[in-house]
Amino acid sequence: MSDFKEEIYHDVEFVNNRLHAPHRWDHMATRRDSEETGNFVECTVEDLMAAWTVRFQVSKETATEIHKKAEAHFNDRKKHSKKMGKFSVVRGYKEDNENDRFIFAAKQNCKSAKTGKLIKQPAVVGPDLKPLADPKWSSGTKGIIKFNMCPTSSPKDNDWGITLYVKAVVITEPKYFNNELEGMGSPTSYDSLNEFLSDGEQKQQSGENVEDLEDEIPF
Repeated sequence: MSDFKEEIYHDVEFVNNRLHAPHRWDHMATRRDSEETGNFVECTVEDLMAAWTVRFQVSKETATEIHKKAEAHFNDRKKHSKKMGKFSVVRGYKEDNENDRFIFAAKQNCKSAKTGKLIKQPAVVGPDLKPLADPKWSSGTKGIIKFNMCPTSSPKDNDWGITLYVKAVVITEPKYFNNELEGMGSPTSYDSLNEFLSDGEQKQQSGENVEDLEDEIPF
């Protein structure tokens, strides 16, 4: 059994979109409307910490389901690895019970930590299953997300948990704060949603495994 467990969730609401370009965490970067420092900054795929990231909001029931699946997958993989510690967290998860906000973060490293080879950018398509003309959609956008669950450790404290690795997104109800159109290359068409979500090219191709995955991005 693979270290990666694939999941697909429909009708999610996206909160932050950094799938249009690689970003890295900069501890000294300033934040908008805040005196605190530490923020994501756009970078190139060659940056050591470069990744594509996205955050999405789900219902409390779905959040509970994701946590249960994450812990079950972690414990299953732990049976096959003596290095793994105790499950403690789904990385990047935040909740606000007062406002019924249950938010997960998913990422995809731009390079394999094991081989150094570039990893394919997560696919993002519109309702017609073609790349969006404007990939910089905003918070409040709704759609479908496909991601892999994988056990990871934190190099700082050897804390173990599950990281979500985004593989593909289908935007069903896009929202924009601007109308800047950016070319996405030649569109790729699919005959059906199932074909897109099961496309072999979107599956994990990095050769990574649980031993060489470490999580340093705070989301």
